[in-house]
This record gives sequence, C-alpha cells and structure tokens, in this order.
Amino acid sequence: MKTELYFEEKKVKSVVPVEGQTTPFGEAIYTVTFEDDSSQVMTARKFAAMQTTEKSDATAARNELSKEMGRQMYGLMVEYGLKFSEIDPVINEVVRLANDGQNTANDILWGNEAYDRSLIDVNRVLLTKYGSEETDTPEGDNGATPEGSPVDSADKE
Repeated sequence: MKTELYFEEKKVKSVVPVEGQTTPFGEAIYTVTFEDDSSQVMTARKFAAMQTTEKSDATAARNELSKEMGRQMYGLMVEYGLKFSEIDPVINEVVRLANDGQNTANDILWGNEAYDRSLIDVNRVLLTKYGSEETDTPEGDNGATPEGSPVDSADKE
C-alpha cells in the first residue's frame, strides 16, 4: 500500500527530478505535481523536511522547515567550531549573500539594475503578467491608471 504524501494542504501526485539541475551541493531538485495539477519546483531537502502523511498548513510546514534548517545550520557551526562572537557575523553573511543573490537575479530578469528601471519597465512586466494591452490614461483622469488595469489603485484599497 502506497503512503499518501502531502505538501502543506496539497496532496502530492508525483515527484520528478529536474534533469540537469542540482543544488550547489549536488543534491536533486524536484518538480512536485499535486492532485490539482499545479506544480512547484523545490529541492529534495525542502521536500523531505516539509512533506507529511496528512494535510498540513503553510505555517506548520514552514515551522518544520525552520526547525530542520536550524538543526542543520547549528550542526555546521559546531563543525566549524564557531565561537559565540562569530555566530552573528556568519548569520549576517548568509543574509547578505541571499539578498545579493536576489538583487542580482532581479537585475538579470529585468535586464537592468534597479536604479535604471522606469515605470515603462514596470508596466511591461505587469502587461506580461496580466495580459492587458490597455496602457493609455483616459482623458481627464488626473494621471491615474485606467480602471481595471493591472495597477488600478482601486484594487489596493
């Protein structure tokens, strides 16, 4: 009898390794497909830490991931024999590396650095996401975006 697996509240239908992609430490990256035919790409470690045999929720799953990562990071700090005075600088470096990686990836995806981005760039991304071609501002609309457009201010209230 096959055990049913869940990732948060979704029942897992299949787990397939992504060909040609691994983590920096050479571990597998999976495409996890759910019963509702949605899918998510994740590392083998994340899937192992967050999978359950019963439905869960995002908060409980994230807490399990945090506990597992905390144990792993603590073990690694012990392996390096860190002094208490070295812990904060190491954690700060991890945060810096994550932020720099995200910023560099965003620059690559956008095609320019953040300070060079314009509202035209933003509009292009929004049109790609929402598929609307309506970009003209209606006359007399004091510069607001057209009602129902991807950046309609009424959606923000």
